[in-house]
Amino acid sequence: MLFSKYARFILVVLVFVASLVVIVEDFREEYTWIIPLNTPHHVSSWYSKSTITIALVDLESEKRNLIVYSGVVGDIIIDECSTCYAVIVASGLNFYVALFTIILMALTILVFYSEKQLKPLFIVLLFILFTSAISTLHLYIKAGENIGYDVKEYPGELIKLENLTLSLIPIGDKSVLAFNYTLRDNITKLSLVSVKIHNYESDKAFILLNSSGQITLAQDKILLYVDNRELEIIVLSQERNLNSTLEYYKLEFTPQETHSQLYFTIN
Repeated sequence: MLFSKYARFILVVLVFVASLVVIVEDFREEYTWIIPLNTPHHVSSWYSKSTITIALVDLESEKRNLIVYSGVVGDIIIDECSTCYAVIVASGLNFYVALFTIILMALTILVFYSEKQLKPLFIVLLFILFTSAISTLHLYIKAGENIGYDVKEYPGELIKLENLTLSLIPIGDKSVLAFNYTLRDNITKLSLVSVKIHNYESDKAFILLNSSGQITLAQDKILLYVDNRELEIIVLSQERNLNSTLEYYKLEFTPQETHSQLYFTIN
């Protein structure tokens, strides 16, 4: 009888400690998810922590807008933005993990004390069930790291616009004779590209972007999402030498399968 009391006490302590470890592990786990906004994005509440911070990074305005949610957060929809991407930081306690762990601990302890005599086989089976449930929770917590996208940054290279070539450039059904500089890129993954002319002199040049036959014209900058396309960027000018530079910048997004090696900090 004395052995039974000690056995119950030891088992209860082990169950309580294991449950506490899971809750602490979840509380200390912080997720950073990077999301392209080429379409509206749904942030699932299944990994809703007690604090959700969303940074909307706009490459056009070069600004970051911060939105902070606290407490029990439901589903969040982030609107589409052709010049933005989102960095989501989820920290604090996951209420699903806490609730499930507490219920699992309470039921396990209740079963222990509902049995008058603890049989070895019963103890083994109950511990296998409890350990399996706790292990599943641990995998669930770690799986939250794999949401979002890996991001590869191609820093902008400044290209001097000088000694431009004079040639006929087709634009739709027409052709334009102009001095020009051409840059090509084969986009194989979803990318947010930024094309800018620095030290721009108005009315002397403009940008023509050909994305697999889709033509976009702009005076000094173009920002857009491109996926699986041939990209051709042409600077058209009235002069052979411009007192300007061309910058081409690209962020490449890959759906995340393993833990991201790239971390964005929100200042």
